[in-house]
Amino acid sequence: MTFHGRPRSAYAGLILALFGVLLFALPSPAAAQTERDAVFAQMLERPADTALMLRYAQLSIDARDYEAAAATLERLLDLDPQAQDARLALAKAYFALGANAVAEYHLTLYRERGQLTEAEAAEADAFVQEARIRQQPLTFEGFLSAGAVRRSDLGETGLSYSAALGLDWDMGGAIANSWRTIFRLDGYRFSDAPGADTTQFLFRTGPVLSLDGQAFGPRIQTYFEARLVEDDDPADDADTLVLGALYTNPITDKWSVFADLGFGRIRRDAPATDADLARFQIGATLRPTERTRIRFSTRWQDEQARGGGTDRERIGARLDASLKFSPAWSRVDRNWEISGFLQIDRDEFGTGREDDLTSYGVALKGYLTEAAFWRLSARRVERDSTTAAFDSRETFIGLQAGWEF
Repeated sequence: MTFHGRPRSAYAGLILALFGVLLFALPSPAAAQTERDAVFAQMLERPADTALMLRYAQLSIDARDYEAAAATLERLLDLDPQAQDARLALAKAYFALGANAVAEYHLTLYRERGQLTEAEAAEADAFVQEARIRQQPLTFEGFLSAGAVRRSDLGETGLSYSAALGLDWDMGGAIANSWRTIFRLDGYRFSDAPGADTTQFLFRTGPVLSLDGQAFGPRIQTYFEARLVEDDDPADDADTLVLGALYTNPITDKWSVFADLGFGRIRRDAPATDADLARFQIGATLRPTERTRIRFSTRWQDEQARGGGTDRERIGARLDASLKFSPAWSRVDRNWEISGFLQIDRDEFGTGREDDLTSYGVALKGYLTEAAFWRLSARRVERDSTTAAFDSRETFIGLQAGWEF
């Protein structure tokens, strides 16, 4: 079936094409290994060539062979103790191996001995801070924010609020397998249009385990997730419980891939709308520079109704991009961030109804102090349905102030 000239196969084709472009752009592991082998052969011929040693170590880090990188860099620093690039690379290698105290030692030497640019000093400080954090048994981070939101279809201005807390408990071992727990709360309140009020709460917890014994290697988290949505519309008011597994793998220092599989149950307030849930998501993240990030994902979700309700299937894709920058006029040592997203989804219901959903938005986040921030955002949500009563257009423009910790 088609709608507005867009068949389901077109959505699937677009998703597969975009994902294929990302996979095609991934660097070839075989080509990288060939270069690494060639450099190693040259090192055997010229064992005191520090430039070759540094190149081999960098290729080893890219290949996640951190032990080979560390051994080579230690030998390089014996020959040239002032080689600052080698000192930083060695700290990164030890950091990846979970030797955080040794990594901090080399980072401190790098910071104290070198004539560093502002960007190099900031990178070293960030690694030192992360190394110290990783030596703590329990770490946490989060934020609280609130502000105003304008919803165009209602012509109303209301309250928006968000909060998040992430906890990581070190389960022991040099590589710090951890137990990760996430809490997230988001909501809107419109005093003159209470029917548009909504609150969403997310809780996820489970162990995160290294698959290769390295701090930057592939990991898997098995988790339990509870998502609660309170909405004045019974069809949207739902409680979801999921058991799942999230796999992440940093292919290189610029590319990473991920996949998420989950099964669970949805309970809605509307009668005969409970369902069994299956979902799958796969994607890739590109970091072209230290300050830029591009993330693409595609997802599928299937709801099999219980008690005579209506089945539902969703297929979709999402593209996110962000850029961090330091405004010349800012006196706060924190990067600002501009971000945007585009998401398309197709919902198909057992009744024959089909909905096309498109959402997109931009946001700008700046800092007033090291912890206090503001965030300006605009988001558009469009729904086109084969049942005209479900068509909608919504625009949200919001400004929040918050505190990070």
